[in-house]
Amino acid sequence: MERLLAAPDKEGTIIISTQVVEAGVDVSAATLFTELAPWPSLVQRFGRCNRTGEEQGAIVYWFDLPVGAKPDRYAAPYELEELVEAHRTLAQLHQVSPATLPRLDLATAQTYVVRSKDIVELFDTTPDLAGRDIDVSRFIRESSDLDVHVFWRDLGRGAEDHDERAPTRDELCPAPVTEIRELVREGRAAWTWDGLIEKWRRIGPREIYPGATLMLRAADGGYTETEGWNAKSRVAVPLPNVQASPSEGMGSDRWAENDWMSLSEHTDAVVAKSAQLGNALALSPSLKQAVVDGARWHDAGKAHHVFQKSVRSNDPHAPTGILAKGPHHIRHERPGFRHELASGLLALMHGKDDLVAYLAASHHGKVRLSIRSLPNERRPPDSATRYARGVFEGEIVPEADLGGGVIAPATAIDLSYMELGGSIERGPSWLARMLNLRDRDDLGLFRLALLEALLKAADERASGAES
Repeated sequence: MERLLAAPDKEGTIIISTQVVEAGVDVSAATLFTELAPWPSLVQRFGRCNRTGEEQGAIVYWFDLPVGAKPDRYAAPYELEELVEAHRTLAQLHQVSPATLPRLDLATAQTYVVRSKDIVELFDTTPDLAGRDIDVSRFIRESSDLDVHVFWRDLGRGAEDHDERAPTRDELCPAPVTEIRELVREGRAAWTWDGLIEKWRRIGPREIYPGATLMLRAADGGYTETEGWNAKSRVAVPLPNVQASPSEGMGSDRWAENDWMSLSEHTDAVVAKSAQLGNALALSPSLKQAVVDGARWHDAGKAHHVFQKSVRSNDPHAPTGILAKGPHHIRHERPGFRHELASGLLALMHGKDDLVAYLAASHHGKVRLSIRSLPNERRPPDSATRYARGVFEGEIVPEADLGGGVIAPATAIDLSYMELGGSIERGPSWLARMLNLRDRDDLGLFRLALLEALLKAADERASGAES
């Protein structure tokens, strides 16, 4: 972008671009070449030629579809009918200045409309009964987009699951879903990230769908530097030198991987960042206080013995006391353990209001409106004991210093909140409380999302991520 927008030298600058420059890029060309595109796109592209009107003899050239080619093959990513209509219009023009362009009545594309009901239902990120994330692809991608994204790793020949890091954006390469399915059907290995087992799991052709991100074996080929994806290439794919982050699963907690830090020290830092963000955004006093209180309790659940065992990782040099962070990769002995569920419950059990409990529980995006166990969880010895997200009913969370003079006393976890309906002892269920927050006139979906984002940002900044 810097080279594109820089003042050209006396010989000029040649830019070759995708349709990304159609709108929002203030660039002016003396000579513009464009492939055939739908009329609205062409109008935008014409606007990149001689924008300031200072060029004498500025000119636009357009390329038709290849002669003798199958039109449908070369129409993508557009519809052939759109290109035929644009061709018909262009054939009648000798100028494309704004004053000479015809006004056309074009058909409006019928696309999926996001209804209020859809937004409300998607606010809860709880996985489905099989433990899979809810499919939101219809809201974020065109129905005709049939690509997957692939990346490569240096993997062995076995079919075992792999504990590889997540791909960076620069590693992802689009590939036609039909070609990937065919290669896998012929025996090529492909893996998808399984958040339940927290590994890259080898899959079959029926599990490959548009929009998926798949890991391939670098030695199998499938890529060239000049073409990108190439199913026929058998040359080993060169791997980029990137610093990838760990893949995130149901029990992941990558923000806990840092230098040794006590719970009180980290909590004080998050509270300070929360107050700073609340002031910067001029939150009302009540909302600012809710974010600060949510920050104070957001990691109270880290005092749980499962988290403490994970963060210490049997390291003899681990400091004493309740820790919030450590230098080791967090891998809980209980699949799917979420310390923030315990945090939210502890906040409720110690008199904090529903909004504070919600913010404490939701800051990792894994616990929001409902509390439910997942298929891969380890069950308590007593089958009558409630359990969810690796937290067992009745477990004692030790006393913990939350900083700022706040001490969370030793507490037996009460998971009766996950039951539907209210009770005299605890009041409304967790779901009823959270639905009330969601539907309150002074809060609602978007204010809750904003407050949650502020606490998440404060937590990450206090953990060393200032972006």
